[in-house]
Amino acid sequence: TDVAIEVFAELPGMEEKEISVSLKEQILVIKGDKKHEAEEKKDHYHQTERSYGSFERAIHLSAEVDAENVKAKYKNGVLTITLPKIQKAVDQGHQIEVNGE
Repeated sequence: TDVAIEVFAELPGMEEKEISVSLKEQILVIKGDKKHEAEEKKDHYHQTERSYGSFERAIHLSAEVDAENVKAKYKNGVLTITLPKIQKAVDQGHQIEVNGE
């Protein structure tokens, strides 16, 4: 948008404690480490299932952002990161007075 960069990442099945978000030198890094373990016991069998996986994505931002006010929210498997842009003043020019000696 004009005032912020918004990043959406679909991370189904993860918990917020498994997600890491960082920002350094205009590069946004999203990391995750998923660990899942399921166990099922029935009369004639015992089944244990484990899956592990990690990922990392680095996104170079196209505008300067206000790192102090970045917000990250995780809900229903979707991570939403809002990075407010630094608003630069439009140069309207500046009149300089000329003084004699």
